[in-house]
Amino acid sequence: MAADLERILRDLAGVYDFSGKDVVYVGAGGGRLLPAVGAARRIQAVDQDAPSLEALRAAADAAGLSARLVLTRGDFMALDLRGDVVYFEFCLHEMSDPAAALARALRSAPEAVVLDHAPGSAWGALAGETEKTAAAWKALEAAAPRRVASFEGEQSFRDYGELRAKLAPLGDAALRRIEPYRPHIDFRIPMPYRAALLSR
Repeated sequence: MAADLERILRDLAGVYDFSGKDVVYVGAGGGRLLPAVGAARRIQAVDQDAPSLEALRAAADAAGLSARLVLTRGDFMALDLRGDVVYFEFCLHEMSDPAAALARALRSAPEAVVLDHAPGSAWGALAGETEKTAAAWKALEAAAPRRVASFEGEQSFRDYGELRAKLAPLGDAALRRIEPYRPHIDFRIPMPYRAALLSR
């Protein structure tokens, strides 16, 4: 990930402390931000992508967290999980019905934490996520979060090739969107993000 992961972790830690909690970790991905829940009592990681879960397992092994980690491949909406908090990591905008996902989260746990791209993100626009991000935050606002914190992040790249490698899995439309960056070197793309805390 070309983002400053340490900065994201610090920002999230200022919003919520996962220490001693049983965390339902949604969109756990490859474990790049696993330290966010490193002090949890139990980590129930959910992702639909098998390779991402294997990468998460490796990251947990390296961090000494394997004994507290339970991996589940599947759709969060189809699973009956329980915990102290449900944590959505840069994934609420990918859900077909963000409002339903938040409602399910608050049936699964007394609290929910969402870390996701902010509306108007230049990075989100390049990734084709503008409308999905807006829908996710509309659902969040309707859910009346106890707290929302906004942060200024960025994605940094050495050259166009590095950016292309990052977004190529998103298809031809993404490659067309990043074409203006072809001549650039050592550049940054703004990636504002927000963290929200909800409770029953």
